[in-house]
Amino acid sequence: MDQNRWQKAMLWLRVKIWILLLLCSNGLLFSQVGQTYFSANPANLYEWRSGLVNPSIGAYQTKAVEVGFKLLHLGFADANAAQFKATYLRLNLPRQLPAQLALGLNSRLFTTPIFQEMSFQINLARQFPAKFAVGLSLGLLGISYDRSNFDLVDPDDPVFAGGTSRLQPDVGVGVTLLALRPLVIGFSANHLNRPIISLVDDNLRLEPTFSLGVALHLNTVTVQSSGSRGNNDNLSTGSIQIFDPIKGFLLGGVDQNSFYLRSRLHVKGGISVGYGFSYPLGEFSGTSSGSHEAILVYEFNRQYPLPRLNVPAPEWGEFKPDIPRVDLTPQYFSLASTEKVTIYEKRLHRHFQEDLTPEILARLDDIDLGTLDSAFVDEIFPMLTDVATVTDSLSEMDTLTFSPEYQRALQKLRKELPHLSQDVLLITPETQKRRALLLKALLEESYYDTTEKITILQTTAFPGAQKKPHKPKLSLSDIANSEKIIYFRPERVIFNVYSLVAEQAPTPWFLVVENQDGVEVWRTRGDMKEQQIPWNWRDHQGQIIEPGFYRYYVTWKDEWGQERRSLAHTLYVRKFIREIHLKITTHFQNPGEDIDKIGIILNK
Repeated sequence: MDQNRWQKAMLWLRVKIWILLLLCSNGLLFSQVGQTYFSANPANLYEWRSGLVNPSIGAYQTKAVEVGFKLLHLGFADANAAQFKATYLRLNLPRQLPAQLALGLNSRLFTTPIFQEMSFQINLARQFPAKFAVGLSLGLLGISYDRSNFDLVDPDDPVFAGGTSRLQPDVGVGVTLLALRPLVIGFSANHLNRPIISLVDDNLRLEPTFSLGVALHLNTVTVQSSGSRGNNDNLSTGSIQIFDPIKGFLLGGVDQNSFYLRSRLHVKGGISVGYGFSYPLGEFSGTSSGSHEAILVYEFNRQYPLPRLNVPAPEWGEFKPDIPRVDLTPQYFSLASTEKVTIYEKRLHRHFQEDLTPEILARLDDIDLGTLDSAFVDEIFPMLTDVATVTDSLSEMDTLTFSPEYQRALQKLRKELPHLSQDVLLITPETQKRRALLLKALLEESYYDTTEKITILQTTAFPGAQKKPHKPKLSLSDIANSEKIIYFRPERVIFNVYSLVAEQAPTPWFLVVENQDGVEVWRTRGDMKEQQIPWNWRDHQGQIIEPGFYRYYVTWKDEWGQERRSLAHTLYVRKFIREIHLKITTHFQNPGEDIDKIGIILNK
């Protein structure tokens, strides 16, 4: 039994040594699990691979897809150097989502003889007016081991008891700042959720990685520096990049582990190809042939250079054009005080009770006859009202001192109110509050529940109301049964005409208004450099213009007799028609179920 336990312990020790060697080799490949194997500055706007470490930089880059492949050779495993490979794919789609969000898709894969690491990320980035962008990265990180490459593995070994792979969510954020141009600053924080990277239940987690990069753009030369910190590992790098927007770029840099060169050359259309080379420094220097990288880029909206201009031969002589003639012909500009007018047409129909006496007709005012301008008021009744603040209370001495005729009308109204479904509004001026209280007290005797049935409203304004003076006796033939009342808002428009050439004497001009079919509806003449022209919305025949779109401009003749005109502007005319039926009776009549509210106006 002791010998069997000793053999199992030795097998378990060998497996742990293999895993330790694997993690050490990954550390030599610039990072540990979960980090990129392609050097990228989080502030480099000219390489889309920067989005692998900074999810916000895609908001400032163009629409493109970039693919890279790398063979890593560090000098410690010559026989199997070609088996260490890394690939990535980066797709950037700026302003493709609502709210001007940029969308980025990242995919990476690193493979060794016994270990594989893959990741897939979705980047969301947004520019802000203050010249900075923020980004969010959401992805999955996966690791897996090839069990067949582990020799002398115990079938009951707990290392692979839960499987040979693990998939974990991965979250990162980034910020890119352009407010200090020509300096660009990029910051990113990846693996913020600390994904688990162990196959057993020992809670081994990947610590967050923080990266900071700066890029100083000096015309076609960019000086860059960046640093990252994560998993107790610090990495700093510096580089110089020469960039040409048509041909491509050449970049050279160095970090603690290696020096590297990288280039990109435009081939045709949106296609560019690139090549990268890195050579290790330190203890592996001289034992490695270096790592090689191939890059392919396609830009969807690449801007092509303008065609070359043909330079004339020297024998053609110098071209000396004539001195241009300055045209000082008067120029005019017109601008209206408003661009919209509303026409309200109130068609009023009056229905009189046949037994109305001439004395009653003589007491009717503008509100009773419906001639008050209520077309532009949103309320139901033709005056502005507010809930009355009634602080008075009725005493036992208050009596209903109404005339017998008025009391008979109120008695009939009192009998009708219990059968009505509408609310009753008592509309009263300030001077008639006491009267409204008495009338409310009389009418409320008709209800079992009057808390919300009768409301007193105090008028805050009677716009345009005119009390009729004492008139002699009238008959029904003296009052029109039908009437059309038209209002304009605004009542007129003011055209301001200006001369744009102050040096010239004023030239006669015409202000013209046309409808949307090009038919002239109004014209007036002017001869001043600055003049204001009023118009009352009527055509040449004095008729009110129809609703629709109109354009106006100034026309004049230049010194050669040719007619010229200013830039045309637009007027919009709309029209509302309201049919009003006014029933004038001596007693209240039930209006029917199609009425929302009943108003009793105390205006006498």
